[in-house]
Amino acid sequence: MDRQLSEHARVLLQPGKPFKSERVFGIPAPYRERIGGGSSEIRHLWLWPKTAQVTVSMRIRQNLFSAREELIPLSASAPLVPEKAEGGVELRAQMAVFCTDEAQRAHYRVGQLEGLTIAARTGLANGVIVRVRAHPEAEVARPTDPLAPLVAVAGRRLVASPAWVMGVEREGVMLSVFPAQVASSVEFLDDFQVRERLWAILNENPALQPYLSWLRVDVQDGVVYLQGRLSQARLRNSAKQDIWHVPGVVAIEDRLRVEGD
Repeated sequence: MDRQLSEHARVLLQPGKPFKSERVFGIPAPYRERIGGGSSEIRHLWLWPKTAQVTVSMRIRQNLFSAREELIPLSASAPLVPEKAEGGVELRAQMAVFCTDEAQRAHYRVGQLEGLTIAARTGLANGVIVRVRAHPEAEVARPTDPLAPLVAVAGRRLVASPAWVMGVEREGVMLSVFPAQVASSVEFLDDFQVRERLWAILNENPALQPYLSWLRVDVQDGVVYLQGRLSQARLRNSAKQDIWHVPGVVAIEDRLRVEGD
């Protein structure tokens, strides 16, 4: 399979950014045809937290003088009319993200929404990307304060669970968890960041160090393409174990050759 079209890919959707329909396999055929023939930009996203379904509101431009709006479901079961479907949450660019404490009726601003990640194979959401606020320490006086866990991850992009999304209020997106749970989420890394960490962890493996020049490692949409050759099968297993320790890896396409196989 072409590495640009891996069905294991994690696809990032961001309001205001282009939409590449060829990366999402779950789009029903009639709607895929509506997207073709022009450039597409995401206006906003609709998420159903309980089912992880996603529908995209997008602007499709045929040329400089012609554009139209379309609602595109990313899977066969995603609602076609989001406003009339129960449980949907409309997500727009740069919305503030809050954690909620219903018992104390308190809201804690943890950061800003950057988008959703979906599984290319199914079109279902598997992450809400939150950029943690830059200076949470401004509201932290004691280690036990609610925002204290965010200090160590300030400015990072974290992957929150779509199931945490309660809804949208005037202030922004509401998550049904405490800031500490957001702070403990996996960091979202771009492909080049994943690649850098892969080479760093492989370089720290003494068994693999003599063979690093034999390897080729590429990353596309979170999928790692491992190519080249190694002298023994146990080294292949060691390399793959190291790769799975890097945040942001969603699959490994193992194309290594082992001498003697």
